[in-house]
Amino acid sequence: MTVDEYIGAQPDAVRDRLHEIRRCILGAAPDATESIRYGMPAYRLPNGHPVYFAGWARHLSLHDIPAFEGDLEVAVQPYRTGKDTLKFPHRQPVPWDLVAAVIGAIAGRTGT
Repeated sequence: MTVDEYIGAQPDAVRDRLHEIRRCILGAAPDATESIRYGMPAYRLPNGHPVYFAGWARHLSLHDIPAFEGDLEVAVQPYRTGKDTLKFPHRQPVPWDLVAAVIGAIAGRTGT
């Protein structure tokens, strides 16, 4: 399965958000390599850190998101559900700038 096939198999209501989260990830980390792992779109950032996203009936999720320090961690707290997952409910607008900042911060880290 490819990321295009994963997105294409999702309900219409979720598909646009999945395309946008993909654009966000690749915009913040254009050298990331894309694949499917654990049944989800996966991105290996240039520093080796993996990031995954998934579409669900009620939310989008980003996985393998580390804890941050300072303002960025404060900003992601409303979306954090567990130590390494962010959930964005479909009933609310997704903070795309925040998603891009998260990926940019992870991509700027060294090592995994």
